[in-house]
Amino acid sequence: MQNSHKWLSRFRLRSKTWVYVPTPETVDEGELFKKLIEFKWLPPSNYYHLKSGGHVDAIKYHLDGQFFIHADLKKFFNSINRSRITRELKPYFGYEKARSIAMESTVSIPLESGQVFALPFGFVQSTIIASLCLRKSRLGKTIHKLDSTEGIKASVYVDDIIISTQSMEKANLALSMIQESSKKSGLLLNKEKLKGPAESITAFNIDLSPNLVMISNTRFRELLANYRNSTSDNQKNGIFGYVYSVNPAQAAILTSP
Repeated sequence: MQNSHKWLSRFRLRSKTWVYVPTPETVDEGELFKKLIEFKWLPPSNYYHLKSGGHVDAIKYHLDGQFFIHADLKKFFNSINRSRITRELKPYFGYEKARSIAMESTVSIPLESGQVFALPFGFVQSTIIASLCLRKSRLGKTIHKLDSTEGIKASVYVDDIIISTQSMEKANLALSMIQESSKKSGLLLNKEKLKGPAESITAFNIDLSPNLVMISNTRFRELLANYRNSTSDNQKNGIFGYVYSVNPAQAAILTSP
């Protein structure tokens, strides 16, 4: 399949990330690749984007922490190129099939450094392939090691990494470990979005501190306005359900007179 035949259109987000709209054929093929990989590879339990509960559970996992770090991977999907995909899928599928999946799952993406054949944002299979490649990378192994260490927890939600510890000493050590391993992996951290180590951080518009998660003030005001101005019961129920899943006390404010 030629590069231009894999997608119908593309557009650029304010973050400068290109989003690709796949053709129906590419969607079907992506669903097949996703199922094949899921059959062969069991994602880690702390990769919350690949299980129900999503980003809320990814941050609630750290409620018993005392110090927190929030790191963001820079252009995560675009860092997963054809050769990396082929290398990491080869043990599961053999070279020929791995290379075929890599070829069909990547497109030529314009970056500041030039064109690169990598995973596009928008394809069905991009998330599962990127997740497998992350887990097999030096950074992924470091995240696994941290999460297996007493007094430290680490969770992943697509390109967001959250770490919690019981001491500032361990938090500083964890940060230096992921910084070093990200460089060696070629999966770079976004320095502008790095938060912590600190006694509280904000991720996914949710404030996290010891034994407390709550929707950030700015985001909660937006949700409150949307809830009270909405004439749709489905929308109101959706907003209430989400807020309640994060912080029941904030959900009670939605329905208060």
